[in-house]
Amino acid sequence: MAPDVRQSISLVMRQAVEKGVIHSLLPIYEQPKLGKATRRYMQTLFPMLVPQRESEAGGRAETNGGPESESEEDELAAGNPGLSEPLPPPPVVVDDLPVAVDDLPAVDLDSLDPVSRMFHEESPPPVVEYDSDDDDEEVADEPLLVEDDSGEAWSYSSESLLEDPSLWVFGSMLSDYVENGSSVSDIISVFAQSEASTLAVARILASVALAEDVELEDVETNAELQRMGESDIEHDVLHAILLAAFANEGPRALDLLVQLTRARVDVGFRWLLLCIERSTPPFYARYVERFSSGSVAGALARDLGVLQERFTALFYEVLPLVYAAFPNDLPGSSRVVRSVVALIDQSQVYRLNSLISRGLLRLFGQRAARVVSDMMECDAFEQVCLWQLLAAEISGDSRMVGRVCRSVLLGGLDPQENSEAANGLLAVLRTVRPCARLVSVLSTYFQGAGEQRADLCGSVLTAWIQSDRDALKAALAVLGSEERAALVGMWTERFASRRFAELSIAEMLADCEKSPEVFADLFTPTLESLAVDEPPPLELPPVEVKPKVEP
Repeated sequence: MAPDVRQSISLVMRQAVEKGVIHSLLPIYEQPKLGKATRRYMQTLFPMLVPQRESEAGGRAETNGGPESESEEDELAAGNPGLSEPLPPPPVVVDDLPVAVDDLPAVDLDSLDPVSRMFHEESPPPVVEYDSDDDDEEVADEPLLVEDDSGEAWSYSSESLLEDPSLWVFGSMLSDYVENGSSVSDIISVFAQSEASTLAVARILASVALAEDVELEDVETNAELQRMGESDIEHDVLHAILLAAFANEGPRALDLLVQLTRARVDVGFRWLLLCIERSTPPFYARYVERFSSGSVAGALARDLGVLQERFTALFYEVLPLVYAAFPNDLPGSSRVVRSVVALIDQSQVYRLNSLISRGLLRLFGQRAARVVSDMMECDAFEQVCLWQLLAAEISGDSRMVGRVCRSVLLGGLDPQENSEAANGLLAVLRTVRPCARLVSVLSTYFQGAGEQRADLCGSVLTAWIQSDRDALKAALAVLGSEERAALVGMWTERFASRRFAELSIAEMLADCEKSPEVFADLFTPTLESLAVDEPPPLELPPVEVKPKVEP
């Protein structure tokens, strides 16, 4: 296909000469920054528009705009070291049209830089994948640095990168960008509509974005200034790149962002913030899909983690917006919840609790038990904040509370070692009615050794005796006689003080030992409501509607 491309380029250039659009390529050819490889390409493709080397017979080919004397050519060679080496022979010209395009001089791939080598022998770039978040596995914190076939890491030498033949379509835009960071929007606009090398353009953009003297943008401060209505806000080069990519959103622009990400440019969380600001979360999902075969949840966890580390206040501010934009991907992510509680303070806990209570935020979703189990080893303060947020989301939901209770208690909770989790569990258990499932979990947990376990189970039973004694009776009746006797005996010994004399749990035990017929008569309504582990619906009296009296 390469010969056809070269043939087309020659035809287009001849038409430009015939129509008077351009008279000579000599001004470009004489540019000091032009490399010798580019001059050889120009000699081969456009022999009628650039100076020719001496022929094999020793004569000089006459060309439009070429040097007229040896001294002039010497001056040109002095300013362009690449001309001091012998150039390849020009192609055969018939009627001023090069027809020997297929006979281009052989190119030594080993002598070319990685980008030019890819132009001649292109191979698919390596793929960096995020792990799936389905099992909440750890995702690589940073994408790998792309290496070429020789195993050498990327080199950001802009001079060598600009010599890539596929970049001719940009004219001077890329060199202007390298010098002063300008023309970003024009570069990406042209790139999106051309066939220029994605990898080459990404490397040139990264050479400036990652330069040592380039200061990265304070995204948090700029967001605050933007909310205050400030118009004079300083942005970095990456901001201009992202805006231009957003304006030209498509496969080409997204591929460019992917290559920048692989070059260790922090595109992920910046692109996420832009998509949230512009209310276009699908743009972020498409970027992730082109970056890897992993899930959007894994990419969100990584990018939110980077945002939390660098701009903590902005992280907590945009968190509800991100959850609302990705309702099927984020709820129940242990990695994100861990980032949430890592640096949170009580004012932020209160704000998030308010949003959760109003139904505007769901941190845990259907995976609350898994998240709590994964975070049992967190620090004390993180545990306190975790259970505060969890209580706001699952309080009163007997099904979710049952799952969390089973996961925590049967996971071997030690109330002495992890008192934060014990207190949090007590708080959520008090919000639901006792049922057979919960009492059975308490009984299994109590059978383990340790007075701390007995105190925890007794505290839960005491709370249920005070809130819904009949439901507790029915739940105890479902247990085996030995398990029931052990629980009742423990409570009578430790908690049956004068304060709870009127609640005598011994009477419950006696009721449970009655015949099934008597028991059914006493507790049938309670058992019916127990079947779904939910309180019976509230029955409102019928509203009497008075007929309208005509005047």
